Amino acid sequence: MITDTWAIVAVALVAIISAAAVLIAGIAVKGTSGRDRVRTLHAAAALVRAIRGRN
Repeated sequence: MITDTWAIVAVALVAIISAAAVLIAGIAVKGTSGRDRVRTLHAAAALVRAIRGRN
């Protein structure tokens, strides 16, 4: 029973992080020019890595 709860928590956490990454990327790209998009997406990816605790 406890193992099932932890599995659900883990899946929910991954889903939340994934949704946040998609929202960050969408907001970051909206309104930027084509040549600035790469830098913006790179910065958004760095932000997601920082949130997840990876360098």
